[in-house]
Amino acid sequence: MNRESIFGPTPSICVLGVGNLLLGDEGLGVHAINYLKDNYNFSPEINLVEGGTMGMELLIYIKGSKKVLLLDAIDTEGKAGELLHFSHSELDRFFTRDISAHEIGVQDILFINSLSDDSEVNELEISVIGMIPESLEASTSLSDTCQANFDAMIKEVLSQLESWGIAYSTKEN
Repeated sequence: MNRESIFGPTPSICVLGVGNLLLGDEGLGVHAINYLKDNYNFSPEINLVEGGTMGMELLIYIKGSKKVLLLDAIDTEGKAGELLHFSHSELDRFFTRDISAHEIGVQDILFINSLSDDSEVNELEISVIGMIPESLEASTSLSDTCQANFDAMIKEVLSQLESWGIAYSTKEN
């Protein structure tokens, strides 16, 4: 059984939001995915995935994609709420440190991806957009600091998608 037999044809771009919605800013990526789903239409179609705290299970969503945009809280040096965006070429540098509660899952995915004999899988382009968290305490809401910068993060996501040839429009609610 493969991904297409379950979900249909794979869009060429996967936007993957990861995080734990019960730990404040840790849920940033999932909040972002839900916001994008609720507020925008995309053309051509993209795969918006609420990855939560899944690890290796995310491979089924990524396989067949040409580009992946990972949205996450990024635990690194800097000021809480600082927006970070790094490209495929910068991933090795950032993922050699503990930058995310999901770095093991993300590292595993990148490693397995690099071992594949499938030339399409090896050509996968990955970018990461996230924010330095202020609070990882039990809460279902983002901290005021991350909430204040959330719109800037969404704009950065939309800009990245535009650079990949994706048009978007605002949904009329």
